[in-house]
Amino acid sequence: MEVKVMTWRPRRIEADGTTILEEAQTEDSIFRAANGSLVNGERILHIGLKDFGNQYDCPGIDGIPGGVTISFSQLYNMVRKGEAIKQKTKQKRELDDVGLLGVQKRQKARSPPEELGAQDED
Repeated sequence: MEVKVMTWRPRRIEADGTTILEEAQTEDSIFRAANGSLVNGERILHIGLKDFGNQYDCPGIDGIPGGVTISFSQLYNMVRKGEAIKQKTKQKRELDDVGLLGVQKRQKARSPPEELGAQDED
């Protein structure tokens, strides 16, 4: 299955004296091909600190250097590990549903419904 990373940022547009925020796609790149192989492994995704806040809630954030960087090869490895964990979990659930070979489950006996006796009515 093909896997890609996409990032979006707001873009300001002035229309009729009104400021409108519109999304603008800034990244749209494949890091795993449909055949499961790594693509663009040397590329690095940079997400600035300003992408985690805005100037109103976090004054001065635009001037703070730093951020998060991750390579496409790291993203690829994380997806592969996640898929492996998912596969193990799925296999375990299937085994739980089927049960162990040669082992039968005994159905739990139901408790009889409670009934009030003559002495309980007082």
